[in-house]
Order: sequence, then C-alpha cells, then structure tokens
Amino acid sequence: MPPTFPEQTRVTLEFQPMGDKTELTWTEYHWPVGEMRHYSILGINESLDKLAEVLAEN
Repeated sequence: MPPTFPEQTRVTLEFQPMGDKTELTWTEYHWPVGEMRHYSILGINESLDKLAEVLAEN
C-alpha cells in the first residue's frame, strides 16, 4: 500500500427511520486527502449501490 494509506480507519454507520424507509449515513475517519481517499469513496458508493439493488429486490 502507498505510504499515505492509514493503518487504521474508523467507520460509523447511522440508521435513521424515515417513515417506511431508513436513511443510512456512512462516515469514515482518518483518510488523508488524495488518491486513496478518492478510491475509498468510489468503493463505498459501489457497495451502497449493490446494497440498494439487493434491497430493491426484496
């Protein structure tokens, strides 16, 4: 991994009821600004898109 890759990160997931839906807030900490942070955001968005697809099927 590049030297800017953090040894540890903290992730917080918050679920908030919104009527018949649920709002998810995903927060990651300790990512320096740069390429690795950019790829982390892309990965999170891809994961959330896949989760939305699975939930839409059910």
